[in-house]
Amino acid sequence: MGLFPKSVHGYSIERGAELTCANLYRANLRDSDLTRANLTEANLEHVDLTKANVSEANLSGADLRDSDLSGSDLRDSDLSGANLTGANLTGANLTGANLELVTSGGVTGTPKSLLQGWRILGGYLVGPNANLSDADLFGAFLSGAKLNNANLSYANLSGANLSSADLYGAFLSYAKLNNTDLSGAFLSDAKLISANLISANLTGANLINARLNVANLTGANLAGANLSAAKLAGANLMGADLTGAILINTALDGATFDNTTMPDGSIKTPNY
Repeated sequence: MGLFPKSVHGYSIERGAELTCANLYRANLRDSDLTRANLTEANLEHVDLTKANVSEANLSGADLRDSDLSGSDLRDSDLSGANLTGANLTGANLTGANLELVTSGGVTGTPKSLLQGWRILGGYLVGPNANLSDADLFGAFLSGAKLNNANLSYANLSGANLSSADLYGAFLSYAKLNNTDLSGAFLSDAKLISANLISANLTGANLINARLNVANLTGANLAGANLSAAKLAGANLMGADLTGAILINTALDGATFDNTTMPDGSIKTPNY
């Protein structure tokens, strides 16, 4: 870069630059050195950051939609709350990067490295605390995935394999989980309000203190599930199998039982 910082759109592009809320739309920042720069909530949409050094930079809340981050160095950067929809991450180094609440979709390329527990699936950055609201993950293979505290509200996970996944505290309200394999999943403290769980496999799942108010569990298999202190007020349990399930302090007020197999193997029908 020589002795003087590069100027783009009137902004100085240099190490440690103060670029909070900067509008760098479609800027060419290829090969730039933005180490430890403050790019909080900056507009970096369609920006070319190919092979740029953005390590230790603050990119929290930044708009990186359709940006080119191929070959970039994002080690230890803060991308919390950033929007990476449509970004090219080919060869990007994301070692130690903070991806909490990052929004994605349509992401292309394979990064050089990602944090442990993270992956790119169907164009989405999938991992703990990710923002995957409205994501289309139909039929996705997420067995054993780390999705604790992730926002999956309104997501389409129909037919997905989430067996043994860690969904502790995850937001799954209004999510489509019909025919989804959640066997052995850890869903303690998860929010599944009004979720579609028709014919879902929840055998052996940990649902302690989960919120399943008004959830549709028609035909769901909950055999051996732990529903202690769970809230199922208004839930539909028609045809559900609760064989061996633990229902200690479970709230079932207003829940619908019709041909429901109870923990002791008895069949519960409506009391008309």
